[in-house]
Amino acid sequence: GVSLCFCPQSVMNTWGKQYKRGLSGQQSKRSLEAREHLKPLRRSKRRWILSTIVLEENEPGPYPKFAGDLFNDRAENLSIKYLISGPGVDEFPEKGLFSVNDVNGKVFVHRPIDREKTPLFVVRFDAAERETGQIVDKSLIFNVEIKDKNDNAPEFTKKDYNISVRESFNLENPLVQVLAIDNDKEDTPNSDVTYSVVSQSPSINDLSFHIDPKNGLLRGKGCLSYEKADQIRVTVRASDNGIVKLSATTTVSINIVDGNNHLPVFPASDYQISIKEDTVMRDVLRVKVIDNDTPQTPAWRAKYKIISGNEKGNYNLTTDPVTNEGILSSTYCLLFKSKISLVTMGHCTWQT
Repeated sequence: GVSLCFCPQSVMNTWGKQYKRGLSGQQSKRSLEAREHLKPLRRSKRRWILSTIVLEENEPGPYPKFAGDLFNDRAENLSIKYLISGPGVDEFPEKGLFSVNDVNGKVFVHRPIDREKTPLFVVRFDAAERETGQIVDKSLIFNVEIKDKNDNAPEFTKKDYNISVRESFNLENPLVQVLAIDNDKEDTPNSDVTYSVVSQSPSINDLSFHIDPKNGLLRGKGCLSYEKADQIRVTVRASDNGIVKLSATTTVSINIVDGNNHLPVFPASDYQISIKEDTVMRDVLRVKVIDNDTPQTPAWRAKYKIISGNEKGNYNLTTDPVTNEGILSSTYCLLFKSKISLVTMGHCTWQT
């Protein structure tokens, strides 16, 4: 016969849940074991070991100088030979700079390095079986970066600067911009340039010059005066910001162009001359004016004008281009005594 056993529904539900949890746990365990079984076997990678190579440019000797240690763990089971190649070894830009002891892996540098010439060397290390010469591991590519040394002073792009400005120039505006370049490593204190004014010659009261320390724009404070100085020389320094500062200087020569700021003055206010009647003369009279502006400049050049007494056009007035004198000439026959007045930024009365 068949024996049947009936259980209450709540009991069946509880037992079913426990059974499913047990079955699920067993399946998860089997699945995890299967995945672990399918994983590939891990092989420990051969390793290069290289101590940090720190080189500063232009290091003092003696040379050759030890630079670092190289090791490949193939050496634990094989007799290997260390090899080095690439720029700085057997390639441009510098050959024979680096070497390696093929037995113990010690790396050497053989002479001072100029970072401004070559800031970085990409060298290649290899490990070869000593007997066969066969390479036994992948090459190690290593960047040898040369540490900067503050061995370059700033250099001005111009040996000196020559500018010309009118004496009416507003010194709040820039006079000139100087530029100095430092060839040490960019974006470091060794190549960061600061400008300053060292001196000015001649020294003039109420006149001074200053420069923006970063952009090199030169400005002044006060007023220029040609009469006080027709040229001012300002010495500017460019300094780097290295621990030991290096610097250079340049000279800015400011040539002052005389402005028209002086009135011409007649040394006499009255001139009298006598000429024969019925006479035409080209050069009746010459008269000078005193003008303290720069000779032979437009500001100094006099322009004469007859303002009265020449209503009939008997006279002609011109300027001598060399002496700056006023030249009075008669253009018609003179039959009488006349009085004329002249002006050139002032006035003078002449009688004929």
